[in-house]
Amino acid sequence: MLVKKILLAAGLLCSAATFAAERPTLKIGALASGTLDWEMAVLTDTPNPGFTLEIQRLANPEAGKIALQS
Repeated sequence: MLVKKILLAAGLLCSAATFAAERPTLKIGALASGTLDWEMAVLTDTPNPGFTLEIQRLANPEAGKIALQS
């Protein structure tokens, strides 16, 4: 019985830390005229996605390769 109480307390302490954490930031590079950019627009309009999107719009595929190198 004591072991169950200790495990319950440990579980509650661990879960409290996850609720207090900030939302993670996802950094995504997408072509400005591509399908992925449309999908990102939908995700941006989602009321409470649980994460923050940081979208870098790129002009062409070569710009994407350069952005990945920096």
